[in-house]
Amino acid sequence: MAATDTKAEAIAAYQAALIQAAQTNTGDLLAERAIWRHQGFTYIDEDEVMEKLDHEAIKEVIWDATKTHAIVVTGADREACPLLRKRLASIVLDKHPAYGTDEWYAEDERFRTGWLLAERKCWKLVDAKYGATMQRWTRERLGDGHVFIKTEDSVYLTTDAKFIKQDLFTKDTDKLEKLAASLGEQRALFGRQNKALQQGAEASLKALGTRLGEKARAAYTLKSKNGSEADSDE
Repeated sequence: MAATDTKAEAIAAYQAALIQAAQTNTGDLLAERAIWRHQGFTYIDEDEVMEKLDHEAIKEVIWDATKTHAIVVTGADREACPLLRKRLASIVLDKHPAYGTDEWYAEDERFRTGWLLAERKCWKLVDAKYGATMQRWTRERLGDGHVFIKTEDSVYLTTDAKFIKQDLFTKDTDKLEKLAASLGEQRALFGRQNKALQQGAEASLKALGTRLGEKARAAYTLKSKNGSEADSDE
């Protein structure tokens, strides 16, 4: 076979694969939307004449489910009560078979893929930052120091400062520590590549740590004294 024929065949094969992937992806997305539509979480935007997903309604069900099933008071609650993300999605999508049941597995592959896409969307809508909708609802509706918590794979509500620090703040400090370690490694590696970069590197990194700590303390002091419910990071 001539080189030009081989090239043309390879290009055609790539194009066919791309078209197949696009068709599969579109079918999965339509299956997901059908699940949301059957659940009653879509609406028509009259201005754009477009069907859209009602994010606020989904968040409302997520928050209510957390309040109903996942109030953590004790250490035993912390182990048993948090709603795992797929169980949470099964509650939100309760007009469909719950994940992991025989009925769920009895559905066809397209439905299961669509359901998993819907679950992913559901989890993405969960936000525990201070200015996020679910945290605001927690302050307004529960008060008394309740905080909405999102971990790697679960959600819950609690007033226990120990759990709040563990699951809300520790993950952020872990990210900062990993970022700091990565920065130190990069400085060291580039210092091996260019010896001039080694000069003052340790002192520079130490000063950076001090500046970051000072910024964090300053922000804490400012918000703790002057913060308001209007503050938002959503």
